[in-house]
Amino acid sequence: MTRTVATVAVALLALAATASDAQARHRVYHPTVGRFMQRDPLGTPNESPLTRNLSSHEFTRRDPAAQYRDGMNLYQYVHSVPSGYVDPMGLWNSDVHHDLTKELATMAGIACAEEVAAGANAPDEHEGSRPGMDGVIDAVKQLLLGVRPGPKIALMAIWHFPVSPDGEVHPDSPEARKIMEEGLEDCDFKRFTEGLHVLQDSWSHQGRPYISGIGHGRGAVWVDKGSGGYWQEERGTLNAALSGNTDRADLWPADVRAAGKATYEALKKFKEKCPCHCPGPDDSRKPTSSGDAADDKKVNDYLDGKFPGPNLPRP
Repeated sequence: MTRTVATVAVALLALAATASDAQARHRVYHPTVGRFMQRDPLGTPNESPLTRNLSSHEFTRRDPAAQYRDGMNLYQYVHSVPSGYVDPMGLWNSDVHHDLTKELATMAGIACAEEVAAGANAPDEHEGSRPGMDGVIDAVKQLLLGVRPGPKIALMAIWHFPVSPDGEVHPDSPEARKIMEEGLEDCDFKRFTEGLHVLQDSWSHQGRPYISGIGHGRGAVWVDKGSGGYWQEERGTLNAALSGNTDRADLWPADVRAAGKATYEALKKFKEKCPCHCPGPDDSRKPTSSGDAADDKKVNDYLDGKFPGPNLPRP
């Protein structure tokens, strides 16, 4: 197969894999019944859009426990706690940007913990920073088809791939902290909370972006051993670039703990420096503090208990 034909084939595979998600993202929610009408697709052994369409039998054979990591009910909506969590993409998993941020903001004694969490999750929800369908997948697909979506790439790089001068995304780098620290300096609630997203992504999106400044630098691949298998990290591949499993907290718990600690420190600084900057009605501001912050040991114990264990092994 020539390079041109191979490129077109990969592009068509990406197009076919994402087309089924375009109408209702990943699954359809029935508001009257109060549940999704399809099972959660995050149990697949490899969440790349190129392999997402594996049958239920195939992925449960490879990793039987994976589909139950959020509970036995594969059709429920956010652990049946819609007042506390959200799942706008139809993909329920341990959501660092919203759920963990909300918990940490509450522990920090911030009165508007929900607004903080919504801000940290916003770059994944705003079309300006997450353009069309699956964001990275959509942009890479266009590149493979010969289209150069420059503005999309620039926005995605700003909000999801804070590259350092060496061309890689490094956890907790100055580039990753830039937007958050600008918001902290100016007591700009919106910029600070949305900057937390970039800081957190510097752990999950670490590595060299695959193409034109976007595309996850790392991912995970399921190594099949017949009767069993295991997850293993991979870097520098198309599969890693398009994969959603780089954001799975169960595969990278050490990184989630580190991101959580950095987030908590930033939240405490915002609370101290900006005492009356929680959003109020009609653009007003309310007190930021709701009480004392938890000590570092309590936060570390919480993170260690919720996200135990090491990251995936590298080959």
